[in-house]
Amino acid sequence: MQPANSNGSPVLVTSYSADENYAATFGLKIVSGTCFAQSGGFISGQVVLNESAVKALGLTPQTAVNAQVKSVSANTTFAVAGVVKDFNYSSLQEKIEPIAFFHVKDAQAYRYLSLKIKTKDIAGSVDQIRNKWKELSPNTPFEYNFMDDKFQSLYQSELQLKKAAGIATVLNLVIVFLGIFGVVTFTLIKRTREIAVRKVLGADIKNIILLFAKDYAWLMLLANIIAWPLTYLITDKWLQGYAYRIQQDIVPYLGVCLFVFITAFAMIAVQCLKAGSANPIKSLRAE
Repeated sequence: MQPANSNGSPVLVTSYSADENYAATFGLKIVSGTCFAQSGGFISGQVVLNESAVKALGLTPQTAVNAQVKSVSANTTFAVAGVVKDFNYSSLQEKIEPIAFFHVKDAQAYRYLSLKIKTKDIAGSVDQIRNKWKELSPNTPFEYNFMDDKFQSLYQSELQLKKAAGIATVLNLVIVFLGIFGVVTFTLIKRTREIAVRKVLGADIKNIILLFAKDYAWLMLLANIIAWPLTYLITDKWLQGYAYRIQQDIVPYLGVCLFVFITAFAMIAVQCLKAGSANPIKSLRAE
């Protein structure tokens, strides 16, 4: 497709069949013009473009309306009826490409009927549509699908990855906290005499908790220093597979770090509180 008065190279544009209700049905935003004729009935020879197609043709949304564009494949000239805002019609892994919508009465192509139905009674709505379909086209099989199922299928691998990542995260946290619990318990048993001596010399529970928390804080800090760059690189490589993606920031990393620190310190405090509450004389005698 190319402007009718242009001698430049043609622009490859994906074409779809639509009608004047297409934009309203799918919630597309009209940037300029209309989605085909909105009054006075059908007007032959119109086309609706998205912003990417307009840009590729060297036009603007304002100058594109009523401009003449030529379909090289059909050797036919169309008038631009309107421009719709770019929207993702495929997976977010793919960039938005130029699109042209031709009216179903102009485009001789296989047609799909898109309908909005009431979600309160989906089964009843489908039955009504089926009956009307049989009435209008009794020899054509009635086949249908829901757009939300189509959208879900686009991101099936991402949904599975999300579920697997959630399970793996929970299991990792359980393993980490069980490890912290076991190491702290083992350390406290080995240092029972030290804790008793410190209590005899005037140390309180707070000092004992801070002593152990400081020892493990450095280990957890070192673990985060090692894990953050690796996690960032792996996540960034995964995001590179998407044409439209978020930019990573430090907030999620700090959130996870803070959660682990608080939970770990709470476990250390409980264990130290239990060990520090013991009678130091009994602890020394047991040694």
